[in-house]
Amino acid sequence: MPKQLRKREEKAKKTKLQSLYRKYESIYHVILVNKMIVYGEKILNNKVVDNILRTTSIKFDHVVATIIESHNINIMTLTELQGSTKSHVSRI
Repeated sequence: MPKQLRKREEKAKKTKLQSLYRKYESIYHVILVNKMIVYGEKILNNKVVDNILRTTSIKFDHVVATIIESHNINIMTLTELQGSTKSHVSRI
């Protein structure tokens, strides 16, 4: 029994760490975009959304495909992408 409990705890810990890494990468990406804007770069939302979707881990290809099929990526904002991603990942 203790062995199974440890295994579950490790799996939960790993899942939580993956979630934190995704949040970190998302926040880091937004920080970089904001810095580029400060230096006068004109960055369109659709470029950022497209870049995030292209660089998402292969593990989440099905989530990316669903988002692309169900939303107009050309007008999608970062907030909409984040909300959509969270809702799809929470179902996994």
